[in-house]
Amino acid sequence: MKVLVKLINQNEVINISADDELNKVVVNGKEVDFEAAYFIHRIVVITSSWQEKMIDNNIIDGVSYKVKLIKGKKEKVFEGKNCFPKNYGEFDRLLGEVLR
Repeated sequence: MKVLVKLINQNEVINISADDELNKVVVNGKEVDFEAAYFIHRIVVITSSWQEKMIDNNIIDGVSYKVKLIKGKKEKVFEGKNCFPKNYGEFDRLLGEVLR
């Protein structure tokens, strides 16, 4: 399985990709020391209750996110802009672990 995460805020764009077959996690083009299978498992659990789109267009500057889960030819995409699922904090903490 592969996971692609893109975060955009006022100051930066962060791209994270993980591939459990290659056991590789890459942040903005640079491989990091983080277990891909763990990262992917956590993302799958976290996003299991997410709506596919959560968008609040009333806020001009803010945060947008996109998470793509790829398994074979199947893809599941979650995206949001200035509107967050209840467990977004858990997602944010996991990304913080990867970005250390």
